Amino acid sequence: MNRVYLGEIHFREIVAEDAHEAVIDPVTFELAQHILAQRGESPSKKAAGASGYHLTGKITCPTCGCRYLGTNAVGRSRTFRYYTCFTRSRYGVHHCAAPRLDADLLDAKVLDSLVDFYTNRLDEARDAIAAARAVHRQARAGHERELTVLNDQLAAKEAAVDKYLTDYEDSKIDRDTVARRVEKISEQVRQLRHRRHELIFLLDADAEEPDGTHLTQIRDRITEIINIGTVHERKAMCEALIAELRIDRAAAATPVIRVPLTNDDVPAILRTEARIAERKAVRACPPSVWCHLVPPSRSLVSVGGRRAG
Repeated sequence: MNRVYLGEIHFREIVAEDAHEAVIDPVTFELAQHILAQRGESPSKKAAGASGYHLTGKITCPTCGCRYLGTNAVGRSRTFRYYTCFTRSRYGVHHCAAPRLDADLLDAKVLDSLVDFYTNRLDEARDAIAAARAVHRQARAGHERELTVLNDQLAAKEAAVDKYLTDYEDSKIDRDTVARRVEKISEQVRQLRHRRHELIFLLDADAEEPDGTHLTQIRDRITEIINIGTVHERKAMCEALIAELRIDRAAAATPVIRVPLTNDDVPAILRTEARIAERKAVRACPPSVWCHLVPPSRSLVSVGGRRAG
C-alpha cells in the first residue's frame, strides 16, 4: 500500500517522484493494488468501509476545495445525518460557508441514480466502453511497435556483449576495459528487459474484448444489494461504482459513475455469484470509464480521466 516503495515522498498535497531509489516497479505495485481491492484486503479501504455514509471521500467542497465528511446532529426525536465540508466542521461557518448536505437524501438519490443508469442507460455505458476500447487499441498498436523496436535493441545489446567477450578471449581488449563496457551495456539490457516485461503485461491485460453482458449482471446485483443488502454493502457498492460526487455552488449534485470495462474488472461486491451475507465492503479499482449522470437530460463520458463528449 505504501507508495514510498515506488520512490515517492508525500507531504500533504505535495508528491515528490523519484525522490529515492524505488524497490518495487510501478507495474507490480499497481497489480498488487488491483488484487488487494478485488479481495477486499486493502487496510485503508476496509477502514473507509466502516462508515455508514455511502459517499465518504467522494465529495469536494466547491468553496474551499476540502473534502466533505459524514457528521450528525442530535435532535429531539432522532439523529440527523449530514455531509459537511471539513473546513466548516473543524473551524466553523466563518471559514467556509458551504452548505451541509442531507446525507439520507443524498445517499438515496445516488442509489436511485445507479439503478436508473444501469437499467435505462446501458447504451451510454456501452458507448463509453467502445470509446475506451478505441483508445486502448491505439495504445496497443503503439505498444506492439515499441515492443518490436525494443526486441531489436535487446538483440543488438546482447550481440555487443558477446563481441566484447570474444575480443577479450582473443586478447584484443584488456580485462578492465571489457568489464566497464559490459557492465554499462548490462545495465541498459536490464532496463530494456524491464520495459519489455511491462509491455507484455499491458498487451496481455488488454487482450479481452468485452461483450457487455457484465453490465446487466451489475444491474441485477445493484437491485439485490439495495433491496436486501446491509448498509455496509450499499456503501461498498457506492465505493465501487461512484468515482466522485460533484457539487457546484448552487448545491446541485452530479454523480460520476464508473463503468467496468470487462467482467474481470467488476469488483467482488458486484459479482452476481457472490452471496450478500458473506461479502465484506470493498472499494473498486480501475480500469473503468466514467459517466456523469446529472442532469438526466445530459450525459458526459470520461475516458481515462479525459472528457470525451
